[in-house]
Amino acid sequence: MCSSDLQAFEQAPSRWDNSFSLAQALINEGRLSDALQVLRAARVTGRNDAEFRDLWLFVEMQAGNYDVAIKERRRLFELDPLDESNSIGLVQLLSEAPIGRESVVHERTDERRNQVAGEPRFTQSEWNQLDRVERQRIQIQTRDERRVEASRILAEMIAVDPTSSQILVGANRFGRRHPEDRKSTRLNSSHA
Repeated sequence: MCSSDLQAFEQAPSRWDNSFSLAQALINEGRLSDALQVLRAARVTGRNDAEFRDLWLFVEMQAGNYDVAIKERRRLFELDPLDESNSIGLVQLLSEAPIGRESVVHERTDERRNQVAGEPRFTQSEWNQLDRVERQRIQIQTRDERRVEASRILAEMIAVDPTSSQILVGANRFGRRHPEDRKSTRLNSSHA
């Protein structure tokens, strides 16, 4: 690791370019958890830089934090649904990321029940108390909801630009993993 990277980060840890350089050096040394902490220090300022964001989300996923990556990709999709790279990344995460307790979230805010949209429906204790069959049922339901969301995103992208190679490749990959959704993403033999 270069001492100048560390020194720059120590002087201004929230500057994304300082964090990016140091995180890359830490990753090259195999220090993924240290790199994650460095990237998180600058995520507010760096999340709008594609290179920083992609590295940060990659490290989050390597640490098993798929839900962080999904939330960020959803946030970006809401801001710019025409960003093909982000949209394809979101579809890939929705269709492939494992489903854990943090993935099972409230859909709406309900103040009477003290529920906040996007927050986990279960505490760790509640999740642990579910029997295996109930937990699997909830995970399958969440997987199905994610698959429907991914299919909708792909259909919207294809409607906007049916000739984009990036979109068609992403849709083809999704269709191979989820043949039941090929029709809803308007994939047919001419596009596959």
